[in-house]
Amino acid sequence: MAYYPLAMAAGSVFAYVWLKRNPKSFDMYMFAISAGLLAGEGLGGVFQAVLAIAGVDGSKYGTSVGCPAHEYCG
Repeated sequence: MAYYPLAMAAGSVFAYVWLKRNPKSFDMYMFAISAGLLAGEGLGGVFQAVLAIAGVDGSKYGTSVGCPAHEYCG
């Protein structure tokens, strides 16, 4: 699937609109928000790995809600 390119495109459009509407706010907060999102993604990956090692990840206790045609999204 194309999750990362879609996320990058959405983030780029959001950043562009924010920059055009309020450049002062963009300059002050954009790098901090971006760093926080990256750190959160990294911590989420570590948490997901811990759950997989513990044997309680999505493959055992997961759901197919939100998956295309209710297939396993693993």
